[in-house]
Amino acid sequence: MNEILGVFMSEHKIIIDILNLAEDCKALDYLRILKQHNEASFNHSLRVALFSYHIADNFLKGDALDAGLSGLLHDIGKIYISPAILDKEGPLLNYESFLIHSHPVQGEVVLRELGVNDKIRIPALKHHRLSKKPYPSNTKILETDPVDFINVVSAADRGDVILFPRKYNGDNINIEGRVLDEFMGNKEFIRYILINKEKYTKEGLAITNFCKDYIQTKRLS
Repeated sequence: MNEILGVFMSEHKIIIDILNLAEDCKALDYLRILKQHNEASFNHSLRVALFSYHIADNFLKGDALDAGLSGLLHDIGKIYISPAILDKEGPLLNYESFLIHSHPVQGEVVLRELGVNDKIRIPALKHHRLSKKPYPSNTKILETDPVDFINVVSAADRGDVILFPRKYNGDNINIEGRVLDEFMGNKEFIRYILINKEKYTKEGLAITNFCKDYIQTKRLS
């Protein structure tokens, strides 16, 4: 029991460290807005932060906290998407998909206005480019982009879709196979999450429960 508790406390420290980085770049208030706007998207962002941290720590051997921050902020543009669309059960209508597909651009604008550096900001814009159906359509991944971070955040995002399926994805039959087939980045990053599926499912639930009140009431140093 003590060993399990120690693991969860370690994950709490990781997410607190990442939230402190968000405070440093003036993004914490936007995360508070996201939490109030759509808690499911906020919880998804927490888990993507945690998964991004662990993927980077395991494969990149450095920059794990920055990768976690990039994961935390990747969906910040969803503050501009109606909760009715974000929480819709079943497939989206065409106009709803159009609005969902706008969130990377919206998020990049927020982060650029905050002065967030490219390594953190660009994955927010391009985390859906590593797909068979990439968007936004007017963006491409360039050689000068932080490609490793785009790959990490994209894989963490897709891993979370498998572990915690979203309502607007429709049915979840063979979701693991479908996500892996559609993902055009480093599939080993997603497989790393899946190999540790039970562990990361528990940790994902633990950090979202921990952060329910933490981000609202705790002044981060």
